[in-house]
This record gives sequence, C-alpha cells and structure tokens, in this order.
Amino acid sequence: MADPARVTVIMPSYNHARFIGEAIESVLGQTFGDLELIIVDNASTDNTREVVGRYLADPRVRAIWREENGGVAVARNEGLALARGEFVAFLDSDDLWLPEKLEKQLPLFDGPLRPGLVYCDMYCFGESGVYPKTVFQARGPGEPCPGVALADLAVRNWIQVPTVVVRASCIAKVGLFDASLTRTDDYDMWLRIAAEYPLACVPEALAMYRLHAAQAHRDRREMLSQEIAVRRLVLRRYGERLRSGVRRRVRQQIAEYAASLGHELLVRNARIQACRWLLVGLLGHRGSRMWCIGGLLSLVLPAPAVRVARRVKWQAEEVVRTGLGVQRRPCPKRASAATPECQEVPPGG
Repeated sequence: MADPARVTVIMPSYNHARFIGEAIESVLGQTFGDLELIIVDNASTDNTREVVGRYLADPRVRAIWREENGGVAVARNEGLALARGEFVAFLDSDDLWLPEKLEKQLPLFDGPLRPGLVYCDMYCFGESGVYPKTVFQARGPGEPCPGVALADLAVRNWIQVPTVVVRASCIAKVGLFDASLTRTDDYDMWLRIAAEYPLACVPEALAMYRLHAAQAHRDRREMLSQEIAVRRLVLRRYGERLRSGVRRRVRQQIAEYAASLGHELLVRNARIQACRWLLVGLLGHRGSRMWCIGGLLSLVLPAPAVRVARRVKWQAEEVVRTGLGVQRRPCPKRASAATPECQEVPPGG
C-alpha cells in the first residue's frame, strides 16, 4: 500500500458543476505534489458527478457522493474522517488556489513558531474580473502578522477557508466542525485551534475567492444570527482568557449585529423577532442604542409619525455635517422587502 500523501485537501461541493473543474485543477496543479484530494458532494442535482468523474482516474482524487445535503460542515467532517495526510487544507468547489500555495505555506510548520494553522492572503474575483486589492489590502493597516493570537481572532475573523492549512493532529485535539453553525463553522474551528496553538501567516495572496449569485452566505438574516452565535461562544469559552477591552469589543459586535438583524427583520415585517433583537442591541452597547430605539419606535408609532421622525433625524444629522464641513448626502429612502440581502463584497470585511 502506498504511503499516505502529506497533505489532504477536502473539497465540499453542491451544484457547482460549472466551477468544480477549475477548482480541482488548481489543486492538482500545485507545485507541491504530495497530496490527495477528497471531494465530498452534498447531493448535487446538476452534472457535478459527470465533471468530477473526469478526474477520478488520477490516483490522488477520491469522491464521496452523499445522498442528502447535510451542509458544508458535515461534508468537511466526512472528508476529515477519511483524511490520511499529516496536514489538511480546505478548498470550496467554487474557489481556486494559485500554483505555489502549498509550497509556500508548508515550510512555516517547521519554523520556530511551530504553528497549528497557517493561512495566507487571497484575491476576490467575479464575472467582471479580479478585485484590484487583496483581502488584506482592502482592510488597510493593522493586518495580522505571523503568530496572530486568540485575542486578535476573537475580535475579527482574519482567516478565510481557501487560505488555510492545518495540522491534522490539531483537528484531532480540538474536534470537528460544528454543524450547528451553518455560516460560521469555519470561524469557530479557527478559534478553537487558536486557543491551543500558535497561528502563522504567509502575507501573500495564494488563493482566489469567487463571488457569484448562488453563494449560500447571501442569506443576510442567517449570517447575522450566526455571527451573534459564534461571538457568544467566544465570550463563554474564552472570556476569562481575554483582556477586558477585547471582551468589551466582542460585546459591542454582538450588539451591532443584533441591531442589524432587528432592522433586517423589520423590513420583512417579522415584528416580534425584530423587537427581540433590537432590545439585545439596545441593551448591549451604547453605540447601537439610537439605531435600536428608532427601530423600536417604528414598531409602536403610526407610519406617518415614523416618516416624520426619520426626516427630523436626517435633518439634524445634516446640520451637524454642515457644521463639520462634510458633503451633503441624499435623503435615505425607506428599505423595502425587495432590497437585496447582500451586496457583492469580499468576505469577512
């Protein structure tokens, strides 16, 4: 029996027949060739099986065909159960790797830091081409350096799925992906690893994240609720290990996400749920209070009064802006249920 490959690449997929061929080729085209690729299909209804079948003659490629879609975390966990490599990397079936990704990341595991996870920068691209800035460049100064700590990650998820390589032994220690976190299972995993091991970064874009209309994370309401859930986990699991300023920032994020979720539910006339999340935002952090109060008032005041209140608020803001010499902005229109839930922006921004 042949020795196991050093790196196992896990690729979950669902109805990505038009993309998955490129993704597979970006793995098989790596300059570091000691790898295996496990494709876990989540009961696709398109011709994914036909496309993947073209690559199964390569002994490095295996495929698992699930009978039902259990979500991306379940698919990754199924791939992990079959992984034989010393290291594990993840690539979704609509994203890509640049050829030298693994070759440039793996040496960091042998460095003095001895990290449990190594990540990198990445490009975003869509039908109109590649974004001019990488994800790190788009976020500006203050980007993480090799050895980013749990406290840094608790405040912001710096790490995107296509950029990661992890020691398999680390996952064996911290456990599998949490399938109950349908949008933030990856963030939860990185946090658990960061709580036990150092992390390291190659500050070069070695992966490409594809933006397209069918992406699952476009459900904004679910995304916001999952962001709240994972930050509550941060406080519950690691609160005692974090400085007071970090804990305060995480609580502020919970309040901000709750306020956003409350307003998102208001647009869809889910009034009871909206009230609940607006109260969470109101009580959570002073920075979100006025926005939450406005949303709560819209639940009890007649529509004409709400419109007048919004107009007065806008005019008051314009007085302040004028005094500060800020350019006048147009009066905002009321959101409607037809408003797109998510704009095409780089992830994690």
